[in-house]
Amino acid sequence: MHKYNKYMTPLKKKIYEIIFETETKGGRLFDIALIVSVLMSVIFVMLESVESLQHKYNHLFTLAEWFFTIIFSIELALRLYCVEKKNKYLFSFYGVIDVISIVPLYLTSIFPALTSLGIIRAFRILRIFRILKLNRYMNAS
Repeated sequence: MHKYNKYMTPLKKKIYEIIFETETKGGRLFDIALIVSVLMSVIFVMLESVESLQHKYNHLFTLAEWFFTIIFSIELALRLYCVEKKNKYLFSFYGVIDVISIVPLYLTSIFPALTSLGIIRAFRILRIFRILKLNRYMNAS
């Protein structure tokens, strides 16, 4: 990514600092919140795959899925808001992972027959690699 440019508003600079600069206090807190959200989301996806739990807690799983999808959608929107080259980010590896991790719920809401796309939500775990800066391990995963 790039540093600030002179045309960024103070709000964009602050958002950029929190989202992209992990060495700041805000950046560290953001990364921790994101890691917890991703892990909880993946745990919910795994629990939902257990048939007995799915029948018993379907409403809870649905609410959790919407909650996490909205959180990750806001995060993606903020990332796109504060980067200069939106398409470059959106079509980068992490941008594609961000989109893939939120699109299934929106698509299955519009087209219920696409429920099999739900498994793609597990791609959210790949987002942790970005947070932890584990790029070198990406090929192995």
